[in-house]
Amino acid sequence: MNLCNDSVKKAIIVFVSCVVAAQSFAVPTPRHGVLPTRCGMVSRQGSSRRSSSSLQVQVLNPVTGRNIKQTDEKNKHTRWYDIMHVSGGWIAHQSALVPIDLDSLNAWEASDISESNNGLTMLSNGRSEAFLVDKISSADFESDYEPDCNWLVVSPEIEMKEESPLSPDESHEFTSFVDQLLFVHKPSDLLTLPGIGEAKKVCLCSQVNEWLSTDDGKRILEEVKESIKLNLYKSSPKKRKKNKSFVPRACHRLDLDTSGVMVIALTPDAMRVTSAMFEERKIRKTYVALVAGHLHDDHGFVEFPIGKVYNTINEFNEFRCHIPQPTQGISAANVSTSNAVDFVENSLRHAKTEWKICKRFTITASDGKEAKYTRIELKPHTGRGHQLRLHMAALGHPILGDDLHSPSMI
Repeated sequence: MNLCNDSVKKAIIVFVSCVVAAQSFAVPTPRHGVLPTRCGMVSRQGSSRRSSSSLQVQVLNPVTGRNIKQTDEKNKHTRWYDIMHVSGGWIAHQSALVPIDLDSLNAWEASDISESNNGLTMLSNGRSEAFLVDKISSADFESDYEPDCNWLVVSPEIEMKEESPLSPDESHEFTSFVDQLLFVHKPSDLLTLPGIGEAKKVCLCSQVNEWLSTDDGKRILEEVKESIKLNLYKSSPKKRKKNKSFVPRACHRLDLDTSGVMVIALTPDAMRVTSAMFEERKIRKTYVALVAGHLHDDHGFVEFPIGKVYNTINEFNEFRCHIPQPTQGISAANVSTSNAVDFVENSLRHAKTEWKICKRFTITASDGKEAKYTRIELKPHTGRGHQLRLHMAALGHPILGDDLHSPSMI
């Protein structure tokens, strides 16, 4: 039994990333203050409206049959805050509130995962061929791809930090090009870049470029031209000529089933500067997820190395944590292996994730028993494949709805 129905299962995995809702897009610069961005919030259909840093999206409440506004967590006197941050038991997916299957969550917590449980058997020798958990592969994960094209253009606040890893020149370079960036909210079930095959050509980048041909998009591109004129000294004439046909694209990626704010470069210079900042980890990314159970501490770090292990059954490499001496009840076959030689050569690398508790939920399920889950903030200090999924699963608190590394019942 799954935590929720298959159509919404992937949406729970990481429903906020790179700061969405009330948080700021944290760009470290040597001055203190807030740098406003030029664009208001615009729907993909092109109907613009004024907006603060929050999304203000209408979400259907199936209990009342009426829409409610999605507000930020600073506004504690709204129905949205009460449902998502106080009462709990719901997620927002495709413009509607969807209930979490508390009975399945309660059954997971009651089970003894240190023994065989729906295939969650600990590998005593860590051998990669003994993958006992019946999970879908990354290839199958997108086989029934039905893109959710309800993306939004948002206008976040860019927070100026006094402490900065950037030099004054680097800081000035970024702020010079901020008007050549487009901030958008990507929903889950939408690829960042096109996948393999005709069916997967629809992605966030293709949708954004289509929207840029509308009146609202053309208005933004006209403002970008003005910004380019003010920053011509940044590019040589030869370089500008070479990049004349630049196609706007994402400066970073989010997984198919991850929603959150993304940065789209509208010019080659903006792409160069911002991509370098992401690559050098000078832009901090914050994710919010729902995980099974209650973590004991309020804050902590996970530092299990992550690498690739060859799956002889499905015949492709899969990401795994390396836990030399796994604690019984914490690790599972599809999460970790204890034998370092099982990893693909040179694939095993240091990985570090910081986590912080936002809210612990305890809700009575239909069987009268208490189901527990936690809203948690995650900050990756490294950028390894499946890092957040693996690290939380390795702690014994898998992310709800994760089809790759969580027990099948959640």
